Amino acid sequence: MNSFFVPLGPGIYRSGTRVMETEDDGNAWTQAYDALIEKHDAVVVILDAAQRPGPEAGKPLALWLKARRETLAAKVKLAIYVVEDAAERKFMEERSNRASIAFPYPTAFVGSFADAEQLAARTLGVEGSSSR
Repeated sequence: MNSFFVPLGPGIYRSGTRVMETEDDGNAWTQAYDALIEKHDAVVVILDAAQRPGPEAGKPLALWLKARRETLAAKVKLAIYVVEDAAERKFMEERSNRASIAFPYPTAFVGSFADAEQLAARTLGVEGSSSR
């Protein structure tokens, strides 16, 4: 699980270093995410927007989102995407607003992992949640 998600605090996870390129990667990612949502009643996930899944990995992700929609809506309090480039971040926010029906949980876009960790802690009401 740690290759896709790194725990930062209670219910707060940051994307790991494993890249999703193949269908097997996508399936493994969904299994790791399932483990997170089974373990917690409330989860915030911090995702590195630079680690976008490849087309083959995206297929199982889309199926998983549809199949887990209700559970994700109940347990995922926020998905935070870290996008360092301000113009790209604005573009992703606008695209996300138009496609918000696809995601059963709220999303946010920030410019740094430090900002993401602070937002995650505020979202879950956890002070001092950081891996540092």
